[in-house]
Amino acid sequence: MLAKVTFDLGNAEDIERYLGLDRWAHEGPGIGGLLKVRIEDFRVEEVSRTPALDKKGRFTVVRATLHNWETNRYLRRLAGACGISRKRIFSSGLKDKRAVTTQLLVIDAPRHKVESVEIPDTELEILGRTHQKVGMSDHDGNRFTITVRGCCDADGSPLDAKEAMRRVLEIREGMAQRLGDDAFPNWIGPQRFGATRPVTPKVGRAVVEGDYEKAVDLYLGMPGTKMTDDVSTFRKMWLDSKDPAACLENAPSHLGYEKSILEKLVDAPDNYLKAFRALPSSLQLLTIHSLQSLAFNHSLAGRLDAGLDLLEPELGDLVAPIQASGRVDVSKMALVTETNLERCKRNCRLGRLAVTGPLPGQCSIPRFQCRRSNVTF
Repeated sequence: MLAKVTFDLGNAEDIERYLGLDRWAHEGPGIGGLLKVRIEDFRVEEVSRTPALDKKGRFTVVRATLHNWETNRYLRRLAGACGISRKRIFSSGLKDKRAVTTQLLVIDAPRHKVESVEIPDTELEILGRTHQKVGMSDHDGNRFTITVRGCCDADGSPLDAKEAMRRVLEIREGMAQRLGDDAFPNWIGPQRFGATRPVTPKVGRAVVEGDYEKAVDLYLGMPGTKMTDDVSTFRKMWLDSKDPAACLENAPSHLGYEKSILEKLVDAPDNYLKAFRALPSSLQLLTIHSLQSLAFNHSLAGRLDAGLDLLEPELGDLVAPIQASGRVDVSKMALVTETNLERCKRNCRLGRLAVTGPLPGQCSIPRFQCRRSNVTF
C-alpha cells in the first residue's frame, strides 16, 4: 500500500521534491552561481521553419525579439497596437519572461499596420506574407544561451572560469559514465510549473477534475515563497473573504490575469468557469500541460532511482522515431513488447528511435509494466 506524500509548497526544498527535481544526474561539486542576474543572461531562440511566403498571403510573418516580456502580455499589447483581436496572432509557444527571446509570429493584419508598431523593449523583423498559420508546438525546439555569474563552492569561495569549466566537463563525463554518451535526464524545468509558486499543476488538477471554483481559488489565493507584501496581502484577502469586488480594488497592478478573473466574478459571482476562461487560452492549456509534466518528471526520477537505462528501452517503454530535425515524432510512438524489444534496442543504438516518457492524457494503451509513484499531484 502506498502512503500519500504531502508537501509544504512554502518551502523551497519541498517545492523541488514536489516538482520531481530533487535528484542529481551526477553526484559531485557543482559550480554554484546565479542564473538570470541580467535579462541578457538568458537567451532563447526558437528553432522553427518559416511558413511558405507569398506576396498575396493573408497573414504577416514576423520574427519577434522580446526583452523581459511575458509572452501572453506582449501578444495582447501587439494585438492592440495592430487594432485586432488577440486571437488573430498565432505563435507556437510561450517563452521565458526574464530573458531575451526570439520567435516567429503570424499576424492576421496588413503589413503596414505591423510595420508601424512600436512597443518598448521589443523588435519586429518583417519576413513577408503567408497563407499559413502556426500552431502550438509547431517549432522544432529552442536554442538556449545561458550565462552563469558568480560561480562558487558550497562555502561561497569563488571559482575562476577555468575551474568552473573543468567541473562542467567533469560533470559531463560523470553523466556519460552513468547514463551513456551525451545522455542526460530531460527533466521539465521549474518555469513550467512556477518556480516560486508552483500553482500551475495544482490548477491543472482542479481543471481535470472539473472543479473550476477550486482552480480559481488556487490561482488567486495560493501563496508563493517570494511574494512582495502587497501580493501576499492580496492572496490572503482572497482566501479569507472571497470578495471579488474588494479583492479587485486591492489587487496589485501587475497581477493582470488575477484582475481579469476578478472582473468576471464581479459580473457573475458564481460562474467560476467563465472566470477561469478569462485567462488566455494558451495559459489555460498550460495548466494541463503542467500537470502532465509533473507526472513525467516523477516518472523520469523513478527510472533513474531504479537504475534503468535512458537510451535503451525496457519492456513496457514507449519509443518514437527521431526526425531529421532531432525532434521526436510522438505521433508514431510504439509500445515495446517481447516481440519487438531487440529490434527497438537496435534502432535506439543506431539513433533512429528514442525512449520517451509518459504524458498522461485521454488516450489509453495496453497495460504494461510501470513504476508506481507514491506522490499525489
